[in-house]
Amino acid sequence: MLEIKLCSMTTPSWETFIKNIQDTLGISPTRGLDDAHQDINSPLAFLGSLDCNNNFKKALENYDNYRHIHIGLLSIATMDFQNILAGTPDIATKVISDKVQGVQGIYLCLNTASLYTWRRMILDYQNHPLVDYKLLSQKLLETFNQSKFKGIF
Repeated sequence: MLEIKLCSMTTPSWETFIKNIQDTLGISPTRGLDDAHQDINSPLAFLGSLDCNNNFKKALENYDNYRHIHIGLLSIATMDFQNILAGTPDIATKVISDKVQGVQGIYLCLNTASLYTWRRMILDYQNHPLVDYKLLSQKLLETFNQSKFKGIF
């Protein structure tokens, strides 16, 4: 059993971010969003605003930018899957319950990491020799694609 849902995500204080960039550099960090027709409420907006030349596409292609977005995922899974998640470097795991819908051994966990870590995990595990790792990679990719992160993995 493996279910994964996006639960939390870094949301910038746009007012503070925009004002300080404008005051310091004299440019609007969101101009590139406007040029790319991106909604400021999109999960990709903050990433897309991290290029000083306001190049939305270039900002998304700089994977180091992904370290500035943290994503929390709720996972309902067996211990095997939870151990993969908990054993992956840079993923913080909180076991919320070890019993789901009356079934002992099915865990509800909050797993939090940077978008960079999630991306690396998806790419690294998609060709892993063990089936559980491949399935986890596939489920993570589906979760991010359904959460408007489609195309960045």
